[in-house]
Amino acid sequence: MSCLRKRGSCHYGLIIFISLFMPGNVFASSVVPDNFKVIAHYAPGYSDWKPWEATITQDGKVSQTTYIFGDNENTEIIKTFSLSEHALTNLIDAIKEPDFFSIKERFSYPVTHNETLFLSVTMGQASHEVSVYAPSHLKKRTDVKRFLAVWDEVLKKVPSPNNTDDVNRRHRAQVVVSTEDTPEDMLMKLGCGACHKVPTTTSKFGTIGPVLIAKTNAAERIASRDYRAQLKAGKAHATTAKEYVIESIVDPGAFIVPNFRLKHSPEGSTVMPQDYGSKFTYDALNKLADFLLSLDEAAAIRDGMLHEK
Repeated sequence: MSCLRKRGSCHYGLIIFISLFMPGNVFASSVVPDNFKVIAHYAPGYSDWKPWEATITQDGKVSQTTYIFGDNENTEIIKTFSLSEHALTNLIDAIKEPDFFSIKERFSYPVTHNETLFLSVTMGQASHEVSVYAPSHLKKRTDVKRFLAVWDEVLKKVPSPNNTDDVNRRHRAQVVVSTEDTPEDMLMKLGCGACHKVPTTTSKFGTIGPVLIAKTNAAERIASRDYRAQLKAGKAHATTAKEYVIESIVDPGAFIVPNFRLKHSPEGSTVMPQDYGSKFTYDALNKLADFLLSLDEAAAIRDGMLHEK
């Protein structure tokens, strides 16, 4: 059954019901714990992907709500159906296998405007909630892998409404740069040359920020005493050169190179825009980071941006 409901100024639109009859979707409640419930929630961050929430109960009934936000009114698309007994018991096995109830409750990564995945599971005497912010950055962590194993199984039972050809042709409304841009195009669109010199590009005149030669200095910076202090204080989070480059783009106040700190300003103050996390697709951010990591001191010297020591 599907229901289309519009919200806005107390206005409700036409409601459409479609019943789905599936063989074998009615079974005894004793198959699973009486209080069994799974709630899955997807929040897309800055994207025109649709947020949604799904609830699965012990009788196999599924209710999925997709939220579409417009300028003048909001719409909810509600879909209901039932899982077979086999599908439901398979989901329970998938929850037990990685010991979902022992996974840490919250995971996050220091980037902005990324998606969040949330799962709540109640089964017998156990009840547990886990949220993962920016899962694409965290997917190699052991506990996050355990979470994603359950999440993926939920999606097999309740497919994401975003997995359609129409939605997959989406563009991020806030995005300024994408993978179709060259690294130099990205730098030009974001105005990086106003503050930085960037070897091998036309950005040769900026003096407010440091010369961008991450291949030479990114690893040195995260090993510095100043950076370790920010790390200890929970303000910075990078442990690799690439993480540092990405952090410096999306969270420029996490660590400011000592010689470029603003005088007479609060710690962490920077003239660099704070919203670059919403300007990139994930792949574009990685593309720019890889480019910056290819630039070294020798390239800056060749371009006359630095003098030989």
